[in-house]
Amino acid sequence: MRRPPVLAAALVVGLLPTLPASAAPASAAASAAERRAAPEPVLVVAPVVPVGEPVELVGLFPGAGEGRRVVVQQRRGGDWSVVARTRTSSRGLVEVRLEESDQRVHRYRAVVRRSPDGPRARTRPALTRVAPRVEEITAGLVDSEAYGHHDSIDVSADGRFVSWDSRGGDPDVFVWDRTRQRLALISPRTSQKTWGGSLSADGSVAAVSTYNSAIRPDQPGRTDYAFPGLVDLRSGLFAPLVSKDGRIGEGLDPQLSDDATRLLVTSPHGGFGLTQLVRGKRWWIPERATDERAERPVLAAGGRHVAWVLVGEPDPVTSQRQARLMLWEQGSGRRELEVPGRTAFAPVGLSADGGLVLLEASRPGSEGSTAAYDLLLVSTDTGLVRDLTGDLPRGAYGGVLADDGSLVHVGTWEGPFVHDTSTGRREPASPAPAFLDELDVASGDGSVLVHEDGPTITTYMPVLP
Repeated sequence: MRRPPVLAAALVVGLLPTLPASAAPASAAASAAERRAAPEPVLVVAPVVPVGEPVELVGLFPGAGEGRRVVVQQRRGGDWSVVARTRTSSRGLVEVRLEESDQRVHRYRAVVRRSPDGPRARTRPALTRVAPRVEEITAGLVDSEAYGHHDSIDVSADGRFVSWDSRGGDPDVFVWDRTRQRLALISPRTSQKTWGGSLSADGSVAAVSTYNSAIRPDQPGRTDYAFPGLVDLRSGLFAPLVSKDGRIGEGLDPQLSDDATRLLVTSPHGGFGLTQLVRGKRWWIPERATDERAERPVLAAGGRHVAWVLVGEPDPVTSQRQARLMLWEQGSGRRELEVPGRTAFAPVGLSADGGLVLLEASRPGSEGSTAAYDLLLVSTDTGLVRDLTGDLPRGAYGGVLADDGSLVHVGTWEGPFVHDTSTGRREPASPAPAFLDELDVASGDGSVLVHEDGPTITTYMPVLP
C-alpha cells in the first residue's frame, strides 16, 4: 500500500549531558546552576501542513541516547493535551505520526527529560498553519444526481461539511464530507422535491424543506405546501416540524441555529417564523399584519436574533421603496436600526450574539450596468455604521461575516479581501484564486469559504491575518 504524503517537521532539542553517578555535590550544584542558565529547548515545526494529510514530526535529541521518554502535546482550547508518547531510538532520534490535519492552526510542544532522572523540560510552543487548498467539490459528479444548478449552499461551523440542493431536475439536498471525501443524499425517501440544507455547527443535523403531493391539507397533520423538518445525518432519519395540534408546519428557506434548537422558516402565506424546537415555542417575526413587507431574514448562529429588511411603500417621485433595517431579539422584541444615507439594502450576515449586522447596500448614484454595491457593518449596540468598501471604485461583490464578528470576507472584482473588524485593517486574501470574486458562504470561524458558479461548487481555505 502506498504511503500517503506527509510533511516532515524538525524537532531539535538540546539536552544537557547526563552527570556520572560519582559526581561530587559541588559538581551537582554547578550543574544545577548550568541547567537553570541553559536556553530553553525549541520545538521547530514545518510552517504549513496540508489539509487532510497526516502530520509527521521528526525529532533529534543530541546526546540523549536510546530510550528517553518524549511526550508531544497540542493546544486545544485553553489546555494542552497529549497527542503522542514515544521514546528516542538510537542517536536520540524520535518520530511521531499524528492524525490527519483538519484544523486551521496547530500549536505543538514537547515534554522531555533533561536527564534520565532529571526534571521535565517543555519546549516553547510553535505554530503550524494549515495550507490553503482549493477543492472543487462537484468534480467527478457529472453523471450523478448531485450535478446540476446548485442553490441554498451552507457549510458547518467547523468547515467539514458542505450542503446544497441540486436543481437539475426535481431538487434534492446533498451533503459533502470534506474530510472523508464522501457525498450523501439526505432528501427524505418519500418526498418528491427537497430544498435547503442548513447545517448545525457540527454538521450532524440539517434542516430542509420538502414536498410530497400525496400529503393534503384537508387531513389532520397534512399540508399541500412544502414543509420543513430536520435530518439526522448519522441515522438518516427525517422528522417534520409538527405543531402542538398535530399539524405539519409549512415553510421554505430553512435556517438552523448552530445548536440545532431553533429553526427559522419563511411562510408561503407571508412572513417568517422562528421555532424553538426543544420546547415547541414559536415566534412570528414580524406580526402577520405586516408580513408582506418583510424580506431577507437572517438568523444568527446563536439562534436568539433575527435581522431582516422591512420594505415601505414606493416613493411617488422616484418610485423607490425605502428600506428599514429591523432586528428581533428573544426576550426583548423588535427594534429598528438606522442606516443613514441608504435607501436600498438587505442583510447578508449577523454575528452569533446579534451585535453586528452585515448589509449589502446599493451605492447612491450608481445604476444599471455601472451599479456598485457596498458592504456596511452595523453595530446593534452603538448604532455605528461602517462602510467597508466605500473606497473601492467598483464596490463589493458579496461578503460573509464570521460568527464571532471578528472577520468579514469581502468579494470584489479585484479579488477577495479579509477585513479585521477590531483593527479596521483590510488585506487581500492570500493566495487569491481568480474565481473567488463573489463569496457565497463561509464556516463559522471564516477559515473555509464556499463559492458556487452554476454547476460548480468550490471550497477554499485562505490564510487569515
